[in-house]
Amino acid sequence: MKLSEKYKSISPPVKASFWFLVCSFLQKGIAMLTTPVFTRIMTEEAYGQFTVYNSWYNIFFAVVSLNFAAGVFTRGLVKNDTDQDAYASSLVGLSTVCIAVGFLIYMLFADTLNSFTELSVFLMVMMFVEIWSCTVYQFWSNKERVNYRYVRLVIVTLIYVTLRPILSIVFILSFAPDRQVESRALATSIVCLVLFAILFVEIIVKGKKFFHKQYWLH
Repeated sequence: MKLSEKYKSISPPVKASFWFLVCSFLQKGIAMLTTPVFTRIMTEEAYGQFTVYNSWYNIFFAVVSLNFAAGVFTRGLVKNDTDQDAYASSLVGLSTVCIAVGFLIYMLFADTLNSFTELSVFLMVMMFVEIWSCTVYQFWSNKERVNYRYVRLVIVTLIYVTLRPILSIVFILSFAPDRQVESRALATSIVCLVLFAILFVEIIVKGKKFFHKQYWLH
């Protein structure tokens, strides 16, 4: 039996699992391959500062997004399998509100938080843009996984993991040497926002439910 015929005979869940594994490999593999490039073009101080920025990003992401796109969302999709679009759009709406509230709180205490994190207002704004964008991507990708739709997921992931380092490198080399952290954060946020804002519109248009009392409370 030819390889193509064997592939066609594989069940959809197995195919999906394989391509989801490919997506995960792409994200981690390209990140590892580009690390030496960034350590070469960025100063040691700037690279260290960006590492700190990423650490704070992970903390703020968990706090302001509440990780609704993780296990809770997946279980909800299975439970509301006949109303997945509305459920997805309402959860995206809830997360958007939570992140917006988190950003408002940050703005109210910006001086204190900036002093504590040692990050500028610009970097914090870029962080919130990336948090919202990547939260949308998580919702969308998890919905694709639950329904074993892997083609678009692979395409979007490939575009994302390719454009992110390329634009970052271009920005770092184009902007002033003392703005390397800001330029990399800006590049990352631009890629996330442009790509994942499209997914946000798609989810909201399909679901038509930014607010759903039952889904928000449960």
